[in-house]
Amino acid sequence: MGDLPPSLEAGGTSLDVRLPRRIGLLHQGDRWWFAGVNYVHTLLRQFALLENPPGCTLLLKRGLEDLYAEVDCDRISFDSVHSITIRNRLGRLRRGQWARTLGTAATRSRCEVIFPLQHSPSVDLLVPWVGWIPDLQHRVLPQNYTERERQERDRRMGDLLERAKLVVMSSRSSRRDAVAFSPASEGRLRVVPFASVPPEAWWPDDPARTANELGLPERFMLFPAQGWPSKGHDTLIAALARLRDVHVVLTGFDPRDPARGRWIAALVERAGVGDRVTMLGFRSRREVFALLRRAVAIVQPSRFEGWSLLVEDALAAGRPLVLSDLEVHREQAPQEVMPVHWFAPGDDAGLEAALAEAWRTHAPGPQRELASAGRKASFERGRASARLLLSVLAEAIEDAGLVRPE
Repeated sequence: MGDLPPSLEAGGTSLDVRLPRRIGLLHQGDRWWFAGVNYVHTLLRQFALLENPPGCTLLLKRGLEDLYAEVDCDRISFDSVHSITIRNRLGRLRRGQWARTLGTAATRSRCEVIFPLQHSPSVDLLVPWVGWIPDLQHRVLPQNYTERERQERDRRMGDLLERAKLVVMSSRSSRRDAVAFSPASEGRLRVVPFASVPPEAWWPDDPARTANELGLPERFMLFPAQGWPSKGHDTLIAALARLRDVHVVLTGFDPRDPARGRWIAALVERAGVGDRVTMLGFRSRREVFALLRRAVAIVQPSRFEGWSLLVEDALAAGRPLVLSDLEVHREQAPQEVMPVHWFAPGDDAGLEAALAEAWRTHAPGPQRELASAGRKASFERGRASARLLLSVLAEAIEDAGLVRPE
């Protein structure tokens, strides 16, 4: 039984190309979008699994240092904001200033390539760069975005797909969405899924003790996710309303937050399931991983994912999944590593049955066999992903025609 999803199999082989010695990793995310922060953390942990890992310099916006406090690599902080929406001449000038600042930082640190960029630079960076598009959810589920948000994403992603020599995407399904949006970009898209590689310092933690300290019951299922509409909290709460015994723990949002949390708290109250739902708010990644290892199963009721870090986290933690039957979830091939209980996206009756089955079938973790299989899969996927990404970054350097010292 193979542990690698098909799109990572190419990353499991040796590479004949000259790989970059130092990569400029541009920070992603902020306190509103933690997925970007987690992505960069994941890249660094994946690289560290290689026998000869590349050097990395974190190119970090000043003010976000605490989000990357645990990152162990060289770093350069700068002031210019790169995520500026460009709607006028002043915006273009600011974007040019950001690009020059970024290029200077990368050159100063002797980086051979910069990744990941979600905005196409308006000036020459002097260093090859590779774009990154997490997904095109706004075109698949437009109802989750305002017209202004859709237009901004169309402009930004369209510009990146047009100007970047290479763009990394995390799944084949997202690549298909990108080709439908920009057919001319097809030959420049590269699929590089990512894995979950928990730090070694997390493994000695006692999952049962963490759960007890947080006041959780002996048996619970876990759904850690921010409160985006696509995550499927509504389907989960509707399913729970018809179940008597299942207890679910939610993390990743503040239940008092009107933008992302209060609506979920209101769903829980209206459904009358407050006695079977624990909302822990924001917890550290380390705490959440301990809870992942302890949970009876991990629930992922999403209607859309570009590539699910939660699925990868669950595999690394060695826990069964209750999973919406999305194409991308099938592409991740979790069923090759862990037990999976599938249900149709948005089908609360199907989720009810899947939750009940998982609750009957599984016990709180960790279990030795599942934990061993999950950790092995995590390392294999992480190494394959790192190799595959390095081959794409090497391709960008070669395409730029730069002469590099041997």
